Amino acid sequence: GTSNGQFFKSHLSKIKINKVPIDWATSDVDYLSTTAKWEEWLEGKLRAARRIKLQDIGTLHKGEEVRIEYDDKADYKAIAGTFGLMPDEKEGVRRMAYRGVIPFAWQGGRVYLHTDSWPEGL
Repeated sequence: GTSNGQFFKSHLSKIKINKVPIDWATSDVDYLSTTAKWEEWLEGKLRAARRIKLQDIGTLHKGEEVRIEYDDKADYKAIAGTFGLMPDEKEGVRRMAYRGVIPFAWQGGRVYLHTDSWPEGL
């Protein structure tokens, strides 16, 4: 691609195909049908997740959802290194981010990295 394999060895080569069957016919994916529904779903996930600091990630329990607020300019590269995330951005957007939110699985739980810019009052 255009990045000349910049992250292939460190990130992309580690991607594995899902081996857990998913019955898409019975899965409710309506929250993906519009931008408004997606944002409502994502905001709900953020508000419901337990807020922790990066240094407390060891308290994450299997199946739990947590959120960690980060300063995009000062914190992101260190946080990305902690979780093995791609540290760069393309066109001013972090990889995997939507409105500054980066959700990912971590040690049997779900982590939401987010900035203070969205959603309001979080």
